[in-house]
Amino acid sequence: MLTLDASARSPAAGSAGFKMGTATAPGGHTLTLDSRSLLRDGQPWLLISGEFHFARCPASEWRDELLKIKAGGVSMIASYIFWIHHEEVEGTWDWTGQRDLRKFLETCQEVGLNVLLRIGPWCHGEVRNGGFPNWLQKNGRRQGV
Repeated sequence: MLTLDASARSPAAGSAGFKMGTATAPGGHTLTLDSRSLLRDGQPWLLISGEFHFARCPASEWRDELLKIKAGGVSMIASYIFWIHHEEVEGTWDWTGQRDLRKFLETCQEVGLNVLLRIGPWCHGEVRNGGFPNWLQKNGRRQGV
């Protein structure tokens, strides 16, 4: 028989052994940690992350979709920047419409979501060639990336 006793108080959170250096953002927020959690401005901060690939969704729908995600309890959006979506033709970059990274980040900020950008060049987001553009494959230059 197994008995669980939860009557004892847990030890106080400590920061011994954590050497994080300066953790103050330009806006004044601090990000540190203790033995139990991340701390934002000295308060426990639990991140709940959800994946949203902005280049796969029309820009006109981002706000509504992000609000739905936030309503589900997500506090941070992780998103790949797929090279294959932004440079389909060698030397021609496209950051417009649903590929507009700046607009996406601004929309996330407006709705109150933190963002973790997953920058390639290789991406594992169910995208062809691991996110490498087709022209790169054809030119045989993937090894030099």
